[in-house]
Amino acid sequence: MKLHSVLFLIIVFLFTANINGQQEYRRFFEKGKKYFEENKFSKSIKMLNKAIVIAPNVSGLYCERGRAFCEIGDTISSIADFDKSIQLDGSYHNGTSFFLKAKVQFHEKNDYDSAVFYYKKAIIFDNFKAYNNYGNILDKLGHSDSAIYCYTKAIELKDSYSHAYYNRGTVLMAIKKYEDAISDFDKAIFIDSSFTEAYQNRALCYENVNEYFKAIRDYNKALELDPKKYDVYTNKGVCKGKSGDLDAAIVCFNMSIQIMPHNPSAYSNRGFAKSLKGLYNDALLDYDLAIDQDPQSSNFFYNRGVCHKNLENFNYAIKDLTQSIELNNKDGVVFYARAQVYLKINKNREACLDLEKAIHLNYNQAKGLYEINCK
Repeated sequence: MKLHSVLFLIIVFLFTANINGQQEYRRFFEKGKKYFEENKFSKSIKMLNKAIVIAPNVSGLYCERGRAFCEIGDTISSIADFDKSIQLDGSYHNGTSFFLKAKVQFHEKNDYDSAVFYYKKAIIFDNFKAYNNYGNILDKLGHSDSAIYCYTKAIELKDSYSHAYYNRGTVLMAIKKYEDAISDFDKAIFIDSSFTEAYQNRALCYENVNEYFKAIRDYNKALELDPKKYDVYTNKGVCKGKSGDLDAAIVCFNMSIQIMPHNPSAYSNRGFAKSLKGLYNDALLDYDLAIDQDPQSSNFFYNRGVCHKNLENFNYAIKDLTQSIELNNKDGVVFYARAQVYLKINKNREACLDLEKAIHLNYNQAKGLYEINCK
């Protein structure tokens, strides 16, 4: 009788200890997650360490600690924790550990091959974020159709996932399927009305189909959400210029430069707007600043060369246009512009060679000048 009583007490003790242990590790686990959400990653790791000491075989603890290690830049510990989580339970949270390990390999280590391997593992568990991020890799590698397929799979698994619509729309925009892209950005914005980048990209699509009013409306909304987005001011300025409002365009470029002084695109675009207004000397100052900040842009040298041409600074024009060609010899318009300058200074042979090159590069406008001067 006494033996039965002792055994019963031992069982009760062990059961109670097990319950208390579960409660204790869960308490540390919840604290760890709370610290993570507050961006207190070191404190999160300390809490999860304590939870792991109590419950060393719970895969979710390693997965959460791996996330925290990733945030503080400790990729080695992060990957080790994801490996441990996968070892304990390969299906944890529908492939969450596989997904997070892939994310570290891609974003922290730039290891595309490993990232693809683990995203594919996560995809086995229908992890919608894995499809989305795998799509991002495929897009970076130039596989647009495959990227679109992955984003579509992510949307099928979770049709309220705004980032998948946004990413698919961005790829569609890049391959000039603007109407389809606008539809995806519409959905992303419907799901998340504060999605600044979706407004910005939808504006670019509207701009490309010449719907300038809608484009400017979206740029304004993006700036309402984030007034410090200097690139939106630049894009809005370009759109204003295309719609013929050069003064408003210059105001936008001014705002962009005020927010971000190191801003070669805004300087170049402001210079272009001033050139269109006939303010060539003012435009040259902006082109000088753009080139100082980015001396590898063939377009900046081209714009400054054309400005010099309009001011009849022909030697400077040839120098800039030649530099533009050295940086990018695949643009027929630059050869055409330099040919025009050569004709101005009676260098017909050089002009005809440039016109031939422009025609070869399918710049058809050069054919008329070639017929007049080179036959």
